[in-house]
Amino acid sequence: MAAVRASVVTIDATAGQGSGFAIDVAGGTWVATNYHVIKDDIFQDRRTVTVRQGDRSWTGQVSTWREEHDLALVRLPAGVLEPVALAFERGHEVKVGDPVVAYGSPGVGTVTLEGTATAGVVSAIRGDLIQTDAPLNPGNSGGPLLNRQGEVVGVNTLRAGESLGFAVSARLLCTLLEGGRC
Repeated sequence: MAAVRASVVTIDATAGQGSGFAIDVAGGTWVATNYHVIKDDIFQDRRTVTVRQGDRSWTGQVSTWREEHDLALVRLPAGVLEPVALAFERGHEVKVGDPVVAYGSPGVGTVTLEGTATAGVVSAIRGDLIQTDAPLNPGNSGGPLLNRQGEVVGVNTLRAGESLGFAVSARLLCTLLEGGRC
């Protein structure tokens, strides 16, 4: 999980705080997150958020998003983060019963708890959503849902109860990339 720790960031946006993680896309460092994390920072003349990891921070440019999938990409300077692997690109399809870890930066009041991991299993796959019992907390939105190999299977997006959370399938990140490539 050390490689994941090097990839996951906290995103400070107008609407509050969320999480994100670096993915491997040619031509820079790209951070995947949820649309609802950055939606209040998309203006005609400004599309920036603060991205931080520990004592480092950068101004990120919100480059593309899909509101219908609750996904967005934020561009950072090249080489500032190590990307984390996407499970489906490595041939590891997510299945019901698989153990998973939700990773991110939940917050308690004004305190950010960077690098927090909670464990659970995949409870169901509902179209493009992965249902999990891994606890998701405010601030986990946009962070990765990981399989046992430390690969991203989904983007944490919604908590609907104490042990009922959802992640958007990592496959939908392809819709944000030029030409839909993955």
